[in-house]
Amino acid sequence: MSRDTIRAFICFEISDALRQYLETIIEDGRRFREAISWTRPGNIHLTLKFLGNIDAQQREAVSGVLQKLTGAFRAFAVSIDRLGAFPNFRRPRVIWAGSHEENPTLQQLVAQLENELAAFGFETENRKFTPHLTIGRVKRPPIRQTVDFLQRFPFEPHTIECREIIFMKSELNPGGAIYTPLATFSLQS
Repeated sequence: MSRDTIRAFICFEISDALRQYLETIIEDGRRFREAISWTRPGNIHLTLKFLGNIDAQQREAVSGVLQKLTGAFRAFAVSIDRLGAFPNFRRPRVIWAGSHEENPTLQQLVAQLENELAAFGFETENRKFTPHLTIGRVKRPPIRQTVDFLQRFPFEPHTIECREIIFMKSELNPGGAIYTPLATFSLQS
């Protein structure tokens, strides 16, 4: 990666209350000592699009797309009301908190984001967008105790207020990723 290239993604931040709530779930999950890499609570966010390694010209294009989106969408809320796993709890690879409901505004925003970025050569995601907050990645299955705990956990619903789209830089380090906002784009109120 050249000095001009950065690793980046686009996301919404979550509230401190939701972050603290997820931290308690993560801490409870750690007690089983199964092979899971738990996400640092400060690194939890709602990712809209992972961009990968991008150069200065692509950064400008992404900023332009995000600026355009802010004129097309009003702020909205997303409910986070359950725990799940990709691909599922029988074969978990990623553990997440997400929503039972499909949010049409969020789906439209992500679809438009994908279309606008495709015009600048960014690869389009083939899978349907599933809003989620990654709280852990399974290093080695099985993780039966953790799965049992997560499936029985009485999740208290929380809301993400989607008011600002964050264009985020990601630096990989041995101690975990470090995220730095490059720019913030406010949706209409």
